[in-house]
Amino acid sequence: MREIKFRVWNSKKEIMQSKSALAFNKNGVVLYGYEQLMQYTGLKDINGVEIYEGDYLLDGHSGRWAEVKFIKGAFVVEFDNEIQDLYDWTCECIIGNIYQNRKLIND
Repeated sequence: MREIKFRVWNSKKEIMQSKSALAFNKNGVVLYGYEQLMQYTGLKDINGVEIYEGDYLLDGHSGRWAEVKFIKGAFVVEFDNEIQDLYDWTCECIIGNIYQNRKLIND
């Protein structure tokens, strides 16, 4: 069974936080000043770092990097305009995320 966890990004303060940033009320999730909610995939890289939506992963075999996304109820990686199931991807390590490392997209 996968552990359900989230982290959040605040673009104004440029802060990534995984605790005490959200709460649930009768209408759903309340984010306290944060804008982007990212779900934990249940996987870790080879260094034991938790992998979340929005992370960039490095493929240990090919040297390619991919972005983790949640599409149609599944975690996937997108690279070179292709989409692959995250659980079939060989992840060596996390090399950044879409909020703190946007330069990777442009390079």
